[in-house]
Amino acid sequence: MVETWVAEFRRNGMASLRQGSRETISGEIVWLAVSRPILTTWRRIAIGLRRFFLLEPLIQPIPLRHSNKDGPG
Repeated sequence: MVETWVAEFRRNGMASLRQGSRETISGEIVWLAVSRPILTTWRRIAIGLRRFFLLEPLIQPIPLRHSNKDGPG
């Protein structure tokens, strides 16, 4: 285990510390074909649920009065 890490560190330097599970081709395929669409779907569901359960209506801005056009107010 340690020997493998040392050999990888000697080949790639600090970049070997940043490599994750997606570094292999199969890991990348799983990420692109399975994990990414699932996360996107869950994100869309969560956004829809937040909008559905929003208790307060969206606040509409009040138009600002232009003091030089509207006169005394």
